[in-house]
Amino acid sequence: MNTFDASILAYVNSFAQTSRHFDYLLWAISENHLLKGAIPITVLWFFWFHKEKRNDASSSRLREQVIITLLACFVAIFIGRLLALTLPFRPRPITNIAMHFVIPYGLGHRIFDGMSSFPSDHATFMLSLATGIWLISKRVGVATLFYVISIVLLPRIYLGLHYPTDIIAGAVIGVLITLLLHNSKKINMLVVKPLIVWSEKSPALFYMLLFLTTYEMASMFDDLRIIYHIATQIIL
Repeated sequence: MNTFDASILAYVNSFAQTSRHFDYLLWAISENHLLKGAIPITVLWFFWFHKEKRNDASSSRLREQVIITLLACFVAIFIGRLLALTLPFRPRPITNIAMHFVIPYGLGHRIFDGMSSFPSDHATFMLSLATGIWLISKRVGVATLFYVISIVLLPRIYLGLHYPTDIIAGAVIGVLITLLLHNSKKINMLVVKPLIVWSEKSPALFYMLLFLTTYEMASMFDDLRIIYHIATQIIL
């Protein structure tokens, strides 16, 4: 482990088990999908309907940006998980015996066994989402970024779920992917505009699928991960 990660984790971990209430609070936040993903996702829903009554070019542009942000989140999390599977395995601080990590109250060793720590999929997804919101509205984007860092990312370092460099790497991936897709005219023409047209022609089906998609995104695809895990166990 590098000096940067070691020094930050050593300092942060020095506060572990000093307050049972504080440890359980951060643990509860880290497990709560409403606080982690649902609140930032509802910001996108707000922008989708924000200027619906005006029915002008600005409304159409807002919806295009929302779709690009959602698409960027998918691409970013896919790349992040691909890197986690192909790069050398990195145990999480909480499961790394060499770390001598003091486990905060409420956590156990087995919950993340077998999952590589680098890069952080939470950081990848949440920073992609926050960047997309920032591109739509600078003020709301800054508030979302502050929320994501304080409520989602920092607790994961404290709880030993990630090293600081896991968070930084995931953040870089999320931000870059979102910026690239928002500036891609080809993606806008081939994917985004057809989806906008579809939303107007078949709103019932479109909104049903959009709800399911954003629901899974808010829960960090936990349901799909469980289905995938069960399926692989049955097949293998």
